[in-house]
Amino acid sequence: MKYIDLHIHSSFSDGTEKPAAIVTTMKELGFSAISITDHDTVDAQAESVIVAQKMGIEYVPGVEFSTSYKDVRFHILGYFIDYKDQRLENLSERLIEERNKRAFKMMEKLRSFGIILELEDILAKVTNYNIGRLHFAKAMVEQGYTKSVKEAFDNFLGYGKPCYVPKWTPSPKEIIELIHSIGGVAVLAHPGTIGEDRYIPHLIECGLDGIEAYYPEHTEKQTEHYRALGEKHGLVITGGSDSHGRVESKPFLGQYKYPYKILDELKEKAFSRKRSNA
Repeated sequence: MKYIDLHIHSSFSDGTEKPAAIVTTMKELGFSAISITDHDTVDAQAESVIVAQKMGIEYVPGVEFSTSYKDVRFHILGYFIDYKDQRLENLSERLIEERNKRAFKMMEKLRSFGIILELEDILAKVTNYNIGRLHFAKAMVEQGYTKSVKEAFDNFLGYGKPCYVPKWTPSPKEIIELIHSIGGVAVLAHPGTIGEDRYIPHLIECGLDGIEAYYPEHTEKQTEHYRALGEKHGLVITGGSDSHGRVESKPFLGQYKYPYKILDELKEKAFSRKRSNA
């Protein structure tokens, strides 16, 4: 069978591996197609496309945007996007700026718990100033404040924890409309980790195209639930590992494989979307 992975993060967001290394590794592991979907940035796309062409592996330009609706955070994946579109670049710059504002607020909250991190400690782990909570967690582990990344999130950085700081994000409607306007399809990432199915109908009303039912943290029951929900509403069912490279508690590259037919269905949706936009 041909296998794919449509949810991977590189060092341009909070992954550990550079885009070229990811593409090369996945090709060597026998994957037929992949997508690097960094948080709020497309800086990895140009390099990934070039290396994929050289390596002979199919590559799907992608991104993962944070959004919020009624104070609930959702992640929307965009596939087959025109990553050179200036509107996408403008939004990415704004979101990275907001991430960096949040970083200073998180540093202040951590100080109140005796966790002293300097900006240089965080920037040493960042490729393009796209600072995420995982960068904080890694620094906390390295400096002995926590024993693991998981502990850092469970006790300090996770949603609802004492040092979590929300950041500005666009609405799902704004993100989905942007993805559509640059030729892409919009997919809800890891819905089972969000636990707010009541708002999925709103996302569908906004034009959602697919749902990531196949995901490492989903139980078998959750996978079947989101498959059925997607089929009921005409959504494409997708899958991805959400690998961040060499990060504890996250899958390593190539650890999870998904059938190529998922990509075939996603291509059909993309073609249909572009045809309707024409």
